[in-house]
Amino acid sequence: QNAKYPRPYTGNGVSAINNMYKMADAAANSGNNFYPQTKYLLNLAYLRLKNLTIGYTLPKEVSGRIHFEKIRVYFSGENLFEIAQRKIPIDAEITAGSSTSNFYGRTAPFFRTISFGVQLGM
Repeated sequence: QNAKYPRPYTGNGVSAINNMYKMADAAANSGNNFYPQTKYLLNLAYLRLKNLTIGYTLPKEVSGRIHFEKIRVYFSGENLFEIAQRKIPIDAEITAGSSTSNFYGRTAPFFRTISFGVQLGM
């Protein structure tokens, strides 16, 4: 009962537990291998800074001294950090894989994008 992985059963037909939950997918024909349980349930709680944009327009007195009408400095970043206590790299926002792969959110590392610049107006 305390094994890390369950014992697979062979030759499963539709079991009473699957009939009770009326599973309509392929697992319905797998019987005992698909009893509802929480042993492998993952905690996907996380905190992520997905997008941050900061900009500042210099006062006209400062920009006028260097012969510009408007000067704006900005910083923008995407996926700057994430706090999560997962043991495997899963993006909790991706809930389905493609028909040819079973990735279901497995992705790492997140691509980070950082940009900064200055906008000058004459």
